[in-house]
Amino acid sequence: MNEIRLIVVPYELDRVRYGVGRAPERLLDFAAEEVLSARGATVRKEVLELEEDFSGEIEACFELIRMVSARVREAVREEVIAKYVDD
Repeated sequence: MNEIRLIVVPYELDRVRYGVGRAPERLLDFAAEEVLSARGATVRKEVLELEEDFSGEIEACFELIRMVSARVREAVREEVIAKYVDD
């Protein structure tokens, strides 16, 4: 197993740690990182937080989508670079 990046998004719509937004950190509370590490993975965790107050739910939701998208692009880019460096 290689590296696993956990991108934790503790939001339900624009409400932090509410409803299903509690699930990502609950999985971490139940040792998700430790279980993955014990199976040979290098685990990197990043908890996303909105850095500003938004006037509405829609704006906050789109900002979260942008944040997740940027982190996923970064993870893919780093994986591609690592693959070529290791070859």
